[in-house]
Amino acid sequence: MINILRFFIYAIKFEIAYRNNNWQAVKKCFHEEAYYSVVADNPFGGTFKGNENIIAAFIKSVTDFDKKFSSRTPMLNRFPQYKGETVFIYWRVKYLLHEEPPCFMTGSSEVKFEMGKIAYQIDRISSEECKKAEIYYRKFNPLPIN
Repeated sequence: MINILRFFIYAIKFEIAYRNNNWQAVKKCFHEEAYYSVVADNPFGGTFKGNENIIAAFIKSVTDFDKKFSSRTPMLNRFPQYKGETVFIYWRVKYLLHEEPPCFMTGSSEVKFEMGKIAYQIDRISSEECKKAEIYYRKFNPLPIN
């Protein structure tokens, strides 16, 4: 149960870094040899090893996608679950472009903690969710998604 709390502390640090572009507190949440994988279609998918590469992936992801929207609001889709040292999060992010109707992207995260730090994180986003977000973005914004 403590790892659910650890996850939320990490999530808060992520949201602060998203706003102020200082990712050092997030980096400290991961073991040096941690890995992060996004099981999703391009441009969302990828696997990254080491906390330096994970932070670089986060920065690229939020720069190339999330920050192209005028607003982004992450939320839980249901209560987190845990098994041993692993936390399972089911999330939904609300994206807005200017005054257009919102777009929602749903997915899940599996986060394993070892000795109080993240050993791995696997985010899963279905093909349908990736396509939906891309169509929404292209419909309302002429700038390309990298």
